Amino acid sequence: MSVENRPKIIVIIGQTASGKKKLAERLLNANPHIRFISADSRKIYKYLDIGTDKPQGALKEHFALIDIIEPCMQYSAEEFRKDAEKEIERALNTGEIPIVIGGTPLYLLALFEGFFEHKKDENVRKMLEDRLKEEGVNTLYSELRQVDPRRAKEINPNDAYRIKRALEVYYTTGLPMSEIMQYRKPARYLPVYIGIKWERKILYERINKRVDRMIENGLVEEVKKLLDMGVKENCPGMKTIGYREIIAYLKGEMSLKEAIKKVKKNTRIYARRQEYFFKHFKDVEWFEWHEHTNIIRKVTDDFERRDK
Repeated sequence: MSVENRPKIIVIIGQTASGKKKLAERLLNANPHIRFISADSRKIYKYLDIGTDKPQGALKEHFALIDIIEPCMQYSAEEFRKDAEKEIERALNTGEIPIVIGGTPLYLLALFEGFFEHKKDENVRKMLEDRLKEEGVNTLYSELRQVDPRRAKEINPNDAYRIKRALEVYYTTGLPMSEIMQYRKPARYLPVYIGIKWERKILYERINKRVDRMIENGLVEEVKKLLDMGVKENCPGMKTIGYREIIAYLKGEMSLKEAIKKVKKNTRIYARRQEYFFKHFKDVEWFEWHEHTNIIRKVTDDFERRDK
């Protein structure tokens, strides 16, 4: 399928606590035939409700790819791509309007920039993680420039994630990632990115208040219940921010006050990481939150253009 013929899909992105869920509610009020495809690597887990701030009630019924796996299961970006494509096609075939919404950059890249498969090797991944800690990102970047100079030119020298991934591909396949990517499977859809942005100080205040609400709404009890169900603390889902800190509190490793403080800090750090990744996304139209009526108008106009 040519680029011109690929369906355009609206994608709403934003950092954690940026108001994506509230915007989804308002979009549904404008058009009840929307089907949201969640691009959130934490909301995929069952039973992790309060700490992941999942949509609830009637709103949740309009979301796909929420509560799809158990907390101890693994789920890759490639699996997300396949599942998201199925949900988008299902929506298009039933006359619904698919909108991808979420804050996990890797999921979005997998869905909209094409994907290639390679055999994963946990030993290689761990080796690179250890080397990053011991030798630093500059050393790994210098090595990437030697084995795959073309890919190195495309990556920020401080982008540890992409540097590790490119080296992992090289060490597991014996080929430069830039060469392999020439044969990757092209993306099926073209994204129309709409971003929600906040001044950093205000976003941090929103994060802090949301963490307080999570505690008030029973996050500690939710974590206790998961552990009582037999969910181990080292399960992928339990490594989510908010859960791992409360587990430390329940184990007596810190006070509840310290755990809450750490949840807020780690969430702010994650928000900065999201901000960094989203800066590298192409052709994003950013809106301040107070411009949400303009976002709704843009989405509605896009719907109308397609119907003509």
